Amino acid sequence: WPRIVPESARWLSSRGRYWEAGQILRRIAKVNGKTCPEDVEERLRLDDHNHGPSYGFISLFIPPRTRLRIIIIIYMWSVLHMTYHGLHININSLGGNDFLNYLIFGAIEFPAYLMAWGSGRWCGWRWSQAFCFLLGGGALLLVPAMPPGEYTTVVVLSVIGKFGISASYMIIYIQASELFPTGMRSTAIGLASIAGNLAYIIIPYVVALGRHKQSIPYVVFGTAAVVASVVSTFLPESSHEALPQTITDSEAFGKKQKFFAWNLTPWHEKTTHVDDGSIQLN
Repeated sequence: WPRIVPESARWLSSRGRYWEAGQILRRIAKVNGKTCPEDVEERLRLDDHNHGPSYGFISLFIPPRTRLRIIIIIYMWSVLHMTYHGLHININSLGGNDFLNYLIFGAIEFPAYLMAWGSGRWCGWRWSQAFCFLLGGGALLLVPAMPPGEYTTVVVLSVIGKFGISASYMIIYIQASELFPTGMRSTAIGLASIAGNLAYIIIPYVVALGRHKQSIPYVVFGTAAVVASVVSTFLPESSHEALPQTITDSEAFGKKQKFFAWNLTPWHEKTTHVDDGSIQLN
């Protein structure tokens, strides 16, 4: 499997494994019909020196803009963990056939991922994330408004909520990997994932509140998702942008973007921009 999906050359370079990174770049160049510089290892070493070292998780909270982003990502990740798994645990309260409900909940994920991928490529990850959170949270908040006995409607709204949350789940992995500099990227994702796992602790208690009133879990999950939709708009758009490599790059990233800007780009012009410094494949 590592032969099929090798380590990131950038990550290997940041760990001082320049020879391995150079071999991967040569393989990439060969597959794409390009030529790789003979001194690629030396260029990686110089490039890595310019980009600086890796950082601990405390460093994520020192630069102001980076601090805001990691706090937002942590909140969003926690909401996704809580809502996604909370809906599954609470599935017995939907009524009808539990096995069929589980099947529908599982089957809806594939179209959710397709929608997230398509919308992200068309209008960017930022507004796609906000829309998916709003779709999922809004659908869940509508459940308490349904009259008693409307089991089919409740199931449909819950499935729509699961659809939106599943789509957001896919997007957040991309956002978290593109918003932070190279030396902080894996640390940021790991920290956010740990915070999300801690959210598991409160899921049983939220679901248990449904014994007193069935609408409570939907109100909690829906409200948290809608708030996540709002705060997600304060993250910069990372789609088709050069990834930040240093703390300075990270702090400058997104400063020139307008709040209501949409990254609407024709499909045939979609490209991925990664700043690889002085290394060029000809």
